[in-house]
Amino acid sequence: MQLCRFVERQWLNKSSIGTARRQFDALNNAVESFHAALRRRVKLAHPNLYTFLGHLQRASADGETDIARLNRGMSICRSKKRINFINEVRIKACISRFDSGAYTRMQFLCAVSHCVGVLAVPEDDTADSDAEDDD
Repeated sequence: MQLCRFVERQWLNKSSIGTARRQFDALNNAVESFHAALRRRVKLAHPNLYTFLGHLQRASADGETDIARLNRGMSICRSKKRINFINEVRIKACISRFDSGAYTRMQFLCAVSHCVGVLAVPEDDTADSDAEDDD
């Protein structure tokens, strides 16, 4: 009987229990999210201390960057699905241009490359026509 009165007094009759529970859940979700992101960043079960500290420093710096972006009214969402979709559309367009003959092999490779500036495009088509004979 005393236990029932204690539970009723401590838990059931308090109006702040629901609010405290929601705040705890929100905090727990944020901590779990950070932990999952750190685990993806580290990629090892037991890295050495200095490696782990380096990952932790970079995660902290990324968090500070996110806060700065939020303070400037910018988005911090990094939608990889959108980036992948844009890349897929670009690559499909390049493939159709290559298939239709509008692109040479080198032009196709430059167009689908993520680092176009690294590739050197030959100034004349003789280098490209020699490469086509190597099929």
